[in-house]
Amino acid sequence: MFAGHAAVALFSKANRPRVPLVLLVVVAFAPDCIEVIADALGRHNRELSHSLVSVGIGATIVALVYWVATRVAADAAVVWLAYVSHWPADYITGLKPTWPSGPMVGLLLYTRPVADACLESTLVVLCWLAYWQSLPAGRRRPTLLFVPLGLIALQLVFDATQRFGGLSRFDAIAARSLSAFEGECRTVPSTLHPPPYSFAACLLQGSPSDSTQSESWQMREAPVVS
Repeated sequence: MFAGHAAVALFSKANRPRVPLVLLVVVAFAPDCIEVIADALGRHNRELSHSLVSVGIGATIVALVYWVATRVAADAAVVWLAYVSHWPADYITGLKPTWPSGPMVGLLLYTRPVADACLESTLVVLCWLAYWQSLPAGRRRPTLLFVPLGLIALQLVFDATQRFGGLSRFDAIAARSLSAFEGECRTVPSTLHPPPYSFAACLLQGSPSDSTQSESWQMREAPVVS
């Protein structure tokens, strides 16, 4: 998810006005920030940035630090939730890791850019309205309308890039692998029990893109008869 993370930050700010909006935006995008830093260091690993385990640990550390600094438990809880919200939001739009050597899961809404743009734009508008209503009347300046308009514009550009340039490198590879795996499950006899006749069952069995499972899949796959 892209603009949706910023929308979550706006909604969090509306509910806990004392928490700095900049902090909420940063924690809402924190897993992506970690991924960018890891990539820059040549250590690409989405389990480190986007798995359920890493997101839970990161959110807890940030919330504890904020609580120590402010001693306001409710505000710290909102910081924690803003961080944790990243994983379910990304689950809707892409494929994300669960735990070390666990399956990749997600609804891959990025493959439907129009639907993704509509969903995230709606989320931006609703969360911005909540933020607008939380402001004192004297601070409701017309210029604040540029916030949702700018986020929606960025989301449209992002979805257009995804549509015409393809998914991100990682998600494109994962999507192709899952698609190929689904086809194998339907066409190639296998000794897997129970046989994964549905895509959901294939997903639960794991993906060939997962290096920890690909070897076992190859070993159990029935030989191809030429």
